[in-house]
Amino acid sequence: MSNNVRSESSLVDESYLSSKPNPAKVVFLQHGLMGSSDNWNTNTKEDCLAYLLSDDGYDVWMGNIRGNIYSRKHKNLTLEDPLFWKFSFDEMAKYDLPAMLDYVLEKTGVEKLHYVGHSMGTTVFFALMSSQPEYQQRIASMVALAPVATVTSISSPIKYLAPVVNDLQFFLRFFGNDEELMTNPLLISLWDPYKACSNQALCENLQFMITGFDPSRADQTMVPIILTHNPAGSSTQTLFHFAQGFSSGRFQQFDYGRVENLKIYGQPSPPEYNVAKINVPITLFWANNDWLTSQEDILLLENQLPQLRGSHKVSNPVFSHLDFLWATDAKPLVYEKIFDALKDFVDDSI
Repeated sequence: MSNNVRSESSLVDESYLSSKPNPAKVVFLQHGLMGSSDNWNTNTKEDCLAYLLSDDGYDVWMGNIRGNIYSRKHKNLTLEDPLFWKFSFDEMAKYDLPAMLDYVLEKTGVEKLHYVGHSMGTTVFFALMSSQPEYQQRIASMVALAPVATVTSISSPIKYLAPVVNDLQFFLRFFGNDEELMTNPLLISLWDPYKACSNQALCENLQFMITGFDPSRADQTMVPIILTHNPAGSSTQTLFHFAQGFSSGRFQQFDYGRVENLKIYGQPSPPEYNVAKINVPITLFWANNDWLTSQEDILLLENQLPQLRGSHKVSNPVFSHLDFLWATDAKPLVYEKIFDALKDFVDDSI
């Protein structure tokens, strides 16, 4: 890892911090559903967004959301306690992301940073900025890769969970106390590339059934590394939250049912996240073959964002959700345009 590429979970190098970064070139990368900071650096160095940004002089920080392999410590609860896993992207947006942004701003000494999110990394950003608008003053610009807010038209199997979420809560708890099913130790052996896997198609389907990733589009020398680091874990409640979004057609907080909603929110239905309140300059990157992001939802998002600076549809028709991280053509199709988007704001700050 290069000197100015940092995971938020890594130890702080005080000698590194003694040299102040360019205040216009601090960038924070946030992973998506079932991911970790490893998502940004498990490709070849020439094709990793984190390394490319670092080589261009950016001070790169990478966050880790609760529940993944780097974020599983708690003062009072153990992983075996179901209460540990009682969270969705509501808690990530309310507590996790603000804490990480505050940490980076404090350590770098800058007033604003650039934010790049992938998948759920965009969801938590939209939720935070609309619910705690004071954080908008700390963001210079935002780049959204495979953005997910309202999910009314998706291809992912998540949509089939929507009608049976309540029943599945009990069923999946049997497999791992609310931990996301695909990270359960009983099932890892089915897709672990360093263990015997008699059915490669099954391995890949278990790994990518939610997002629709095609491993053949990645550098084949990196696929074993990608499979080793992803999925990195999450809660079933997070998965169910996205399923609820498809069912309701609303970008809203977790729905606990009418009775619990009245106790928690003071109203029978969950409050919505209003992205129209977000005045951060935002650039979108999306793909037609993305199972979690449909063109209809992108158009809705485009019409709601008051400071939309650009919306780029990836030209390759087979480009999918996780291709934004690992496809061999991600650099020419997406990353080079990200640099163009960031450069506009960097130039304005100099």
